[in-house]
Amino acid sequence: FEREIALAADAIARLAPHPHLAARGLAILFLGGDPEVAGWLAGRAGARFADLEALRRQAGENAEGDLPALLARERTEAADALSASVIQRALRSSPLLSQRIGQYVVHPLWGVPILLGVLYLVYQFVGVFGATTLVGLLEKDLFEGILNPAFTDFLTAAVNVPWITELLVGKYGLWTMGMTYALALILPIVTTFFLAFGLLEDSGYLPRLTVIANRLFALIGLNGRAVLPMVLGLGCVTMATLTTRILHSPRERMITIFLLALAIPCSAQLGVVLGMLGGVSFSAVLIWALAMVLVLLLSGFLAARLIPGRR
Repeated sequence: FEREIALAADAIARLAPHPHLAARGLAILFLGGDPEVAGWLAGRAGARFADLEALRRQAGENAEGDLPALLARERTEAADALSASVIQRALRSSPLLSQRIGQYVVHPLWGVPILLGVLYLVYQFVGVFGATTLVGLLEKDLFEGILNPAFTDFLTAAVNVPWITELLVGKYGLWTMGMTYALALILPIVTTFFLAFGLLEDSGYLPRLTVIANRLFALIGLNGRAVLPMVLGLGCVTMATLTTRILHSPRERMITIFLLALAIPCSAQLGVVLGMLGGVSFSAVLIWALAMVLVLLLSGFLAARLIPGRR
């Protein structure tokens, strides 16, 4: 190769001189069959370009194989050797805190404890702060302490129609029960849940959750991607059903929709459940959550065996 390159470089320097381009580089590209370099040399050398063509033809005959392919291989090996001499590769954590956290989140050992910690923090924010503190402030202090008595006194004094008063206030009144439950009980729980859910989604934790859940979901005939509709079902099962289109096969979509309908509580159901259990203890919420997980796994396991197809 070096002999043929030297001959071609000398010929190029003599027949098509150019002060800004190295003759050796032009010779390597010319022998390698580069059409742009060949056209440029033909324009510079004119009729003497036939001598360069003869050198290239002779080099091709002397080569043990296809000359352009051999030159490309040699050039690649030389580049690899050069890069290997100046680059050090080591397994080390990323200097960015976010990337290091992302690595720990999907770690086979630390991923599960981090998941349990995230669930506990979500419970503290939604189940304790939302279902206990905010509900107590709104239901006991605001509605039952201020708004409901004031509204009852206003209806009694201004309307004084018994059936209207019974319809709006009282034990089962539209205002005293309906508005109190909707605004003081359900609203704070649903609001805190969607704030926590939005934080998990925007932080990139949910896509990483698919990696952690892949092996577990294999038991029920699905893959880790199915965790996204499952988690979205905690907000709205109807919208989560629409997102099952991201799954690859009709079998996986059918199993996921079945589990969404059977074992995934939506945000309204979560509001009622957390409203009842949030003030009891974390153990009560944990027992309920484990029961739902067991129903999910058992139902999914049976569905994966009954519905034909492969994961």
